[in-house]
Amino acid sequence: MPESKTGQPKIHDLIEVRQGKGWHVGELKEQHKTFRYLQPGALVGQFASPTALLNAITELKWEPQREKSSDARKDGDFQTFNSLGEAIDVFTNNPKSIRSFSPETLVLKDEENIGREITYDVTGDYLDIGRFLDGEPECFGVNYNGNPAGLHVTMYADTSAIYHVKKQAIAHKQARMLRLVDWMEQQGVRCRVVSVESTECGHFETIVKDYGDAVNLNDIAVSMHPDWLRRVLFLADEQSKTWDWGYGSAIQWTNTMKRSYVADPDDGLTVFISSQTQSDLSVIDTQFDRLRDKIATLLSGEKHDTVAGEETIQRDFTKVYAVEI
Repeated sequence: MPESKTGQPKIHDLIEVRQGKGWHVGELKEQHKTFRYLQPGALVGQFASPTALLNAITELKWEPQREKSSDARKDGDFQTFNSLGEAIDVFTNNPKSIRSFSPETLVLKDEENIGREITYDVTGDYLDIGRFLDGEPECFGVNYNGNPAGLHVTMYADTSAIYHVKKQAIAHKQARMLRLVDWMEQQGVRCRVVSVESTECGHFETIVKDYGDAVNLNDIAVSMHPDWLRRVLFLADEQSKTWDWGYGSAIQWTNTMKRSYVADPDDGLTVFISSQTQSDLSVIDTQFDRLRDKIATLLSGEKHDTVAGEETIQRDFTKVYAVEI
């Protein structure tokens, strides 16, 4: 199973490793050097998809333990479903029911890629017969402002949320994630989406979508749903020897990534979605709108003169572009 490049626990850092199709789970041998809140015995799981995580739960026969918040009675604005079993049933058999978002209308354009807009010159891609017969010297057409084909985006999403964040706010973050990925893929920008829940209790990393995968919005909807965190991932936390009351600090992974992660240009544009600390929907919208605009500007490219005097498109993939909510 491919691993992310974020310096997170690898399989060789683990003991008592158990594996299945598309997943492995084990315990940390020693305190992690980068994510120092992860202590020996912390449970670590890496999964090739949300389905692989659900399969691991079945194969490992995980049951609610300790505080058993994963299967607690539905509590106001905290959980969506009445039980862990109901949540898993919906995630498995009816994920489309939790998928709701408004599609983005902004179109990405790249002057160096073929598009529907046309300019004319004395040379070009094809001869415009009408302009040629009219005696126009600029009779060759060139299509431009097309999709930024060949570009790709790597997105890391922290699924954690502080306890007081309402389920409606987490669902709104989910909807904006769906909108963002759908928008980029529709523009021809291939995405890799990795979701992470990482606290003192344990570390669980899921590849929601890889660059070459067809777009499956159901997987994104599932992995960003409030009950994916507060039922499924809490169930995983409950299996860890380092479990603690409150299910750990929701900001640990985000804070560590902000301090230590360096973007790899080979990953294309790197986007980081933070853990969630508040429920103000307008703030969530503002942050995602800003990210969309940054992505549009970056992927459309900035012109720079070359030594030969010709203009080329250059993009800076050494920065991490973040949504902090």
